Amino acid sequence: MTTDMATQLTVTQAVAYALLCAEQTESDAAWKGWAEGWLTGADRSAKAAHAAKATAATTAAQHAAFAAQLLGQATEVQTEAALLGSEGRNAKWQLDNASRLEADCLAAAAEAVRDAEVSDNSRILALAEDY
Repeated sequence: MTTDMATQLTVTQAVAYALLCAEQTESDAAWKGWAEGWLTGADRSAKAAHAAKATAATTAAQHAAFAAQLLGQATEVQTEAALLGSEGRNAKWQLDNASRLEADCLAAAAEAVRDAEVSDNSRILALAEDY
């Protein structure tokens, strides 16, 4: 799935973009540590993102963590769907749920970017495209 955030980004890239923008305004060290771990791929779980959302000091960071949480949930649902499919079982409901979670994820990422009000979005966008 892709979205138009000044260019074509994958959902993962949109979350990375939101995190990179939110990092510019966030002061909480725990949140920043989690965000760095998410960006490096160390922990992209929905549970870790949910915990990070609670520590965020800014609205942008809260939205970015929520976007990461939704992406983590979508990934979990996609995994469940793949397992059902491999067993020859119907996975349509899971795939529909994953699509809904990804759409909600993109909305939260867009909110994070808007709330961050970063002046040099093009540099951050270029970084996000690497994810």
